[in-house]
This record gives sequence, C-alpha cells and structure tokens, in this order.
Amino acid sequence: MGQPARIPLHSQKPLPNPGSPETRAHSRHDWPIDLQIAWLDEVRSTRIETLYLRAQNLSIGGIGLRSRCMIHPGQIGVILLEKGTGEALMRGVEVHHCQYSSEHQTHIIGCGWVEIPTHIQAQVVDRGMQGTRLEVEDA
Repeated sequence: MGQPARIPLHSQKPLPNPGSPETRAHSRHDWPIDLQIAWLDEVRSTRIETLYLRAQNLSIGGIGLRSRCMIHPGQIGVILLEKGTGEALMRGVEVHHCQYSSEHQTHIIGCGWVEIPTHIQAQVVDRGMQGTRLEVEDA
C-alpha cells in the first residue's frame, strides 16, 4: 500500500468567502525592506529603469510594494531579493493592481511572481562596498 498523498502547506489554508474583503489564497508575511526592481518596457521588453522600492509583504503568490509613482497593471519587472545568507535571487514580477493610499502618500502595488522573459538577460553585479546591483538588458 502506498503512502498517503501530501498536501502542500500553502494549499491547506481554505479559500476565503467570496464576500469577504480578504481574497488571497496565500497568507502574507510582513517584509519591510528596500529592494531593487527593473521595470521592462511593455513594447520592446527592455529595461526602462532600475528603482529602489519598499517591499511591504511577501507570499508564495507574490509581493506587495510601495512606490511614489503609479505602476500600471500588467507591467513586468525583474526584482532582486537577498536571502539572509547574503545570496541574491532574481524573480520576475507582474503588477496585478496599483492603488494610491492617501494615508501613506504612496501607491500600494500588488505583484504576482512570473518567469523572467527569456530574451531578457538579468544579472547581479557585486560592487564591493557599494553593494549588489541588478543589471538588466535585452539579450
């Protein structure tokens, strides 16, 4: 007789009721940290510019960010995450929503994880005392 199927932890949380304000399938974890993100041009899929944004929270499904400028839903970017070990990790993100918060005077941006486009070459460059830098270009 085989072993029982194991259900991933993130799928054990029941989905919220359709009428509830919380509609996320995954729990979020506070993660207030500044990080680098390179937004890609929607037409040519090349880097527009690399910015530092403030992360707000993190989940299996994506990341919440804060920005002084609006980022349109559908925008694709490459984000640099640094693990506690100092190891750098790059992930692709897509903006799902962006809403202005007058309370915080910033835009609250919800992004989901996506694959980095194959024609984009992204790398992490160690600049010594200046820290690591995300560099993105069209391959």
